[in-house]
Amino acid sequence: MPANADLEVTFTPPAPYLLSRSIGPPDTTRRYRGGVLELVYPVGGEGVAAARVWQRADATLAARITSSQPEAAHDRLRELLAVGLDTRPFLRTAAADPLLSPMLVRLRGLRPLLLSTPVQALIRAVCGQLIRSAEAIRIERRINYTLGTRHQRFALSPDAAALAAAHPALLERAGLSPKRSVVLTRAARRLKLEALAGADADAARMRVLREPGLGPWSAGVVLMYGFGRHEQGLTGDLALVRLARALRLDGDRELVERYGPWSGLASVWLTHHPLSRRHALPAA
Repeated sequence: MPANADLEVTFTPPAPYLLSRSIGPPDTTRRYRGGVLELVYPVGGEGVAAARVWQRADATLAARITSSQPEAAHDRLRELLAVGLDTRPFLRTAAADPLLSPMLVRLRGLRPLLLSTPVQALIRAVCGQLIRSAEAIRIERRINYTLGTRHQRFALSPDAAALAAAHPALLERAGLSPKRSVVLTRAARRLKLEALAGADADAARMRVLREPGLGPWSAGVVLMYGFGRHEQGLTGDLALVRLARALRLDGDRELVERYGPWSGLASVWLTHHPLSRRHALPAA
């Protein structure tokens, strides 16, 4: 096996980009401390890369990557950090939108970072159904430590084959209900996640929605946090349902889908709206 090499790089994402705002909840593949994001992620089949990332005063991102496949690790880190996502068209929409504009200053630098793999996004999409986010993260953590691969202090999520082969009882011991344990192993076996990256928006969304037990919210999690795709919002998130009710809309689908190709990012913003506050339980 080739020896690990260190690579120091600079990423220049389209402004505005604020790493500290974009981190998301902690998980077994990363931690953010003292302004530095540490993370591990798979590269090139069985390889694993480790990286440290911080934002400089000029808004560029500095990264130190350790991997036996430094070029592949560099390219994958760029994807995970959403460096190529230009949010300026969305920000122009947000500035003129009565719901989004009050949050413009606070959230303009936010970019939902990808999880380490699409499989981790699938696990999060199932773990987060109808339970509080803190408990969902605990279940995801147990699954990663039970079925995944340890690397230093971190644990990567299992790959699709390992997850599909897992006995549902293992997932139940991690905290998933029997029903959702079956949903997760079946989806890992049948969904063919790698095909979603190149599929058009409607095809990708419908492929996830055809899977029993995966609804619009789960589709949004898989597509946004697994592939950086924003065509499907977090429809069904109870924070958005609460917001829609406060606005006297028939449902949150109308609230989210009007943002078109930016429905995913818009739905993340809308969960921060004052009328959506209180702890929210996501739907399927």
